[in-house]
Amino acid sequence: MSKNLKDLLFPEIKTELLATIVEKIAGTLMKRFSDFEKKCIANHLGEVSTELLKGEVWKIILEKRNALKDRDNINFSFLYTIVKNHFLDTYVKKKIISAETETDIKNRISTTSETEAEPLGAEIFSLMDTEYVKRIFILELIDIVTKELSERELEILCWNIHRARKEENPFLKRMSSDAKYKAWNRLKPKLAEIFKKCGGVNEEEFFLFCEIFSSEICTEFR
Repeated sequence: MSKNLKDLLFPEIKTELLATIVEKIAGTLMKRFSDFEKKCIANHLGEVSTELLKGEVWKIILEKRNALKDRDNINFSFLYTIVKNHFLDTYVKKKIISAETETDIKNRISTTSETEAEPLGAEIFSLMDTEYVKRIFILELIDIVTKELSERELEILCWNIHRARKEENPFLKRMSSDAKYKAWNRLKPKLAEIFKKCGGVNEEEFFLFCEIFSSEICTEFR
């Protein structure tokens, strides 16, 4: 499933080929959604079936399409992750909107003339959509990394992130400096392979990965 699917979305949508991917995503979701998740979705959309999910998957992919155009690689896992998280965020998880963010958006729109309001609103929500796609991809990537790596490997990654950022580095205290570098060199190919399977990451995404990984995972090893 590591094939790049970007050609199915850009420059024009290849409907027949994309329909095959949509069907696979819907079938996978049908198998993997828990009874609780299906119940939450059913409260909004009606009885959950593969056919219902196929229709929703189409909508989600088309809604997120513009936010994907700058990615070099869009594979099945990446698309599946976006769709799955959209379902969970929309129908299962409680949506928490920052009062500050909401107020800021309202203020910006209210201070704009009527002729400018619509383009500004579109610009804001387009930006939010792009950031949403990026963040859920990184969160999913971190989840995959934590499952694929051992605890020692996770700590090695924490050590390297903090070393690269020149931050206080409390990790791997019992290892010599030489041993730490050797351990990191052994880990790099494995980590690169995980990233590759997930569609790869650009510099901005890698920076976000390190930031979130450091704050949410590395605290366990301090």
